[in-house]
Amino acid sequence: MRLSLCMIVKDEENMLEECLALARPHVDEIVIVDTGSSDRTPEIIERYADRGAEFAWRDDFAAARNYAISQASGDWLLVLDADERIESKGFDVLREEITQAPLKALALEVRDYSDDALQPDWLPLKEPTPYARAMRGYVAMPVLRLFRRDAGLSFRGRIHELVTPPDGPGSLGHSAAIIHHYHDADPSKPQHERQAHYLRILEEELKQRPEGRLHVAAGIACMYHVHNYPRAVWHYEQALAQGYHPEKTQEGLAEALYRAGELEAARVQYEALMDAGYRSLAACLNLANLSVKSGQSAKALEYLQLARERCPVGTSLHHTIDHNIRHLKARQGA
Repeated sequence: MRLSLCMIVKDEENMLEECLALARPHVDEIVIVDTGSSDRTPEIIERYADRGAEFAWRDDFAAARNYAISQASGDWLLVLDADERIESKGFDVLREEITQAPLKALALEVRDYSDDALQPDWLPLKEPTPYARAMRGYVAMPVLRLFRRDAGLSFRGRIHELVTPPDGPGSLGHSAAIIHHYHDADPSKPQHERQAHYLRILEEELKQRPEGRLHVAAGIACMYHVHNYPRAVWHYEQALAQGYHPEKTQEGLAEALYRAGELEAARVQYEALMDAGYRSLAACLNLANLSVKSGQSAKALEYLQLARERCPVGTSLHHTIDHNIRHLKARQGA
């Protein structure tokens, strides 16, 4: 079973070589499509790739990825980005899985490392690992990145593109290998600039494909990167109306309302989540802040204590929560 690594890149001189150096001993073919680099990326491609090609960029990630996989000749196709890594033992696992499993595709866990404990689904690391790069935790997501070339699978979506899973029982499996992702590691590509560019493509894609998943992605970009909070509210409302991950989407809506200055509307959304049994660290902290603003120190203390239970011990955020709890208790005692 021959394994082809397929990639699309643009201006990745800071990230690409490490990814390829790790992969080269473990794959039979490397196919890299350059969508318009102006740095040293083409030199790196020439050193590592068995097949390099160019693709005229047209704001369509799926089109570029599908062109890349069309250039591959392996039995199985593995898709990675330049800021992603698979360690040697992970490649050994993949090799065994594609040899033994009668499947058409495998989903791999992508671990997006960060120190941001307020992210939804953020998990603290039980112990440090070299691939965490000193980060304290990660958000994990299964993504279909490995599939048979003869399965006829392809990417769809101009941005946040996905492979549609194959039909039939026993067609899709889950790999034990992990993709380590470092989305903010390249200093030459500031996150805010990238997200503003992605948002423009998202808004265009949503005109043709108004999916809840894409509305949430646009809401995140609006809220954290371009700071258009009313627009973020609108995107989260659209996603919620479509029933996309209702609790997480409602939490996003609540935070967007909070940042937009609609404090009462934000409080209503957060308390509805609490009534439904939803208890994220960010929701508890924001409700504590809203309670302080409305003069409800007893409620604020209750939410802070819930937040402390969910915050990794030893972090600066945990110390801040402890400090605020002591401060509120002192005020109540006075």
